[in-house]
Amino acid sequence: MQDPVHGKDASGEGCGSGETAGERTRRKPGLDGADDFDLGKLLGSRPAPRADDRPANRSSGRFVVLFLLFGTLVGITLLLLLTALVVWLSQVMGSFIIATLLLAGLFALLATGLYLLSIREAVERIRARAETVYEVARIARSGYEWVSEKIALVTGIYRMLHRE
Repeated sequence: MQDPVHGKDASGEGCGSGETAGERTRRKPGLDGADDFDLGKLLGSRPAPRADDRPANRSSGRFVVLFLLFGTLVGITLLLLLTALVVWLSQVMGSFIIATLLLAGLFALLATGLYLLSIREAVERIRARAETVYEVARIARSGYEWVSEKIALVTGIYRMLHRE
């Protein structure tokens, strides 16, 4: 049994902290002193994490920035390689204009081939979906016009009957 005033147990040994038994029972676990006092712990709430502390936001934002940086660097690299190719070809051919036109024609053929072989089907599917949307919009417009004509007819009859 503990002495409530001196904080000693039945054998006379002290608890060593210098506090009474009543103070020990009133004390919240985890709050040892004034230095450790945290109102959030006492009330059972935690502060909301800041936006930069959330790992999902930080990693997705970082991914977008790195992806944009990667795309920019790839674009710059391709432009520099194309410029070097034009300069080299102009030295070989003796004409800067002919070298530029030749490479432009080559890339136009490459783009046309890429479109015909892989992109055309996707573009046609998108075009078909767009035509479906336009068709639905036309049907909705004709339905709206039909309803508005019927409402105009009914309101005209109503006005004519109430004027007489």
